[in-house]
Amino acid sequence: WGAARRELEQLEVIDPVSALIIAALYHASPVTPTAPAEIQAILDRLAEPGALSKAKSPTGIAYQGDGYAPFLRLYLSGLLEAKLGRLEQALGRAETLEALGGDPGDRGLGPGLARSIRAAVAWHAADAAGAYEQIRTAPLGPHYLTATTGFAGQGYERFLFGESLAALGRRTEAIRWFATFPEPAASDLIYLAPTHLRRARLFDQLGDRAAATRHYARFVELWLDCDPELRPLVDEAKARLAVLERGA
Repeated sequence: WGAARRELEQLEVIDPVSALIIAALYHASPVTPTAPAEIQAILDRLAEPGALSKAKSPTGIAYQGDGYAPFLRLYLSGLLEAKLGRLEQALGRAETLEALGGDPGDRGLGPGLARSIRAAVAWHAADAAGAYEQIRTAPLGPHYLTATTGFAGQGYERFLFGESLAALGRRTEAIRWFATFPEPAASDLIYLAPTHLRRARLFDQLGDRAAATRHYARFVELWLDCDPELRPLVDEAKARLAVLERGA
């Protein structure tokens, strides 16, 4: 995460709008350690007038002024509120998105993004079934979001869908979703190592030792120099990998 933060600081200088969007998605992610003060700072920035005035439509439509920004602001704010555990506030953002409706390029844009927020709320409320029900009806896929502003590959939604499937015991389906990382534009790289860990555990549960070994090893390789707060995950993976390699 330290490297990601340094890259965001560099991007902030040349493209502050994209940097703000990416920072919001980074902190909203279920795999990112929660940093309440940093999240609140991003929420404050999102609330500033014109904060996202240069944001592009996800359907590639050029807008005059701030046409797409209200959708994006509510979407990002809702995910961040859910990450902080402020679920009522997050649901309020979802309701506002639904009321906004769509845009000229996608009449279902607001309700679609609202489902992502509702899925996040359900997940943070330990309701895997609720998260699954919201995400499975959300518009997923590269045809839906094609902006270059950080959420092109819908990494948040795809990862959360995999998590909800795994939590519901649908391991094979979860593995398939986790295997979609990274997407071609690599906008979802923060999820790459965690998806290897998820696949390793799922294959382990399914009794596929070879696949589990492969994914544990890849996870350890990717996070070998991780931040201290993430070290226990790496140590746990290394211990399980050693057991599998001994054939015990």
